[in-house]
Amino acid sequence: MRAASRTCRLVSIGVLAVMASAGDASAQEITVKGGLASSAIAFDREAYGVPDVDERRSGFVLGASIMPSGADRGGWQIEALVVQKGARNLLRRNDRFEFTYIEIPVLLHVDFWQKGDSGAFLVFGPSVAFNVQASYVDDGAREDIGDDIEKVDVGLNLGIGFELGRFVLEGRSNWGMRSTFKVDDVGFKHRTLLLTAGVRFR
Repeated sequence: MRAASRTCRLVSIGVLAVMASAGDASAQEITVKGGLASSAIAFDREAYGVPDVDERRSGFVLGASIMPSGADRGGWQIEALVVQKGARNLLRRNDRFEFTYIEIPVLLHVDFWQKGDSGAFLVFGPSVAFNVQASYVDDGAREDIGDDIEKVDVGLNLGIGFELGRFVLEGRSNWGMRSTFKVDDVGFKHRTLLLTAGVRFR
């Protein structure tokens, strides 16, 4: 119940942050989006003494974004997302790290090509992410490691997207800048690829 309550609280914070940025709702573009997240965890393997055998974890991303409409060549894009992250075979064979975050990116959205209702754009900027679930799975045994990781992560985002009328496709990379956890003073950081599709409402 405490985890569910915390998740609801953080989702509410994210939604309020997006809505607070809206101002006049009639002058905003809201995009509802969802898609796939492919994540890994980067660390100094030589210092830790393990081979390069980790695999990416596949998960989902779901959320919404808001930005001013009618702005010349784009504007600021603020989002509230639920993102699954983690990795497989990280420290040993057949282990898994599974994380879920509420993520709030604040991105500069730049349109670099437009033709009628179609266009292409770049996004770049920071994000802050709040952990709501963290598990380690080894030999089928699942352990809650929420107390052993950092609750807040900060990341940098870079992506490219395409608009086809009201439909939006986007690919994005997110680099975690803080160590999510440490083992023997070795820091572990998130690396995530996002592929989303959405519908924009003006």
